[in-house]
Amino acid sequence: MTRTEVSPHTAAGRGAWPWVLGVVLLVIVSLLAIALGAVSLPFDTVINALRGSGDAASVSIVRELRLPRVLLAALVGAGLAMSGGALQGTMRNPLAEP
Repeated sequence: MTRTEVSPHTAAGRGAWPWVLGVVLLVIVSLLAIALGAVSLPFDTVINALRGSGDAASVSIVRELRLPRVLLAALVGAGLAMSGGALQGTMRNPLAEP
């Protein structure tokens, strides 16, 4: 292998598909978290409530209760992941190396 070739086993050769898969899974799990609860809502009702249309009760449930909770959970998870990665890099943990 020459220096210009990229091995498929290196970080640069992996491509973007793990990131795309992660984002798709995050969206699916977020929609599930918004739809399921004490009052279960169908997916079309959730989508309409996110757009601002539909009955007032479902819009209120989705926009005022469930959506802020899901967004906060995603932000907290991202913050914990970043702080864990920074801590492993700072402590020179071999798990943090590619």
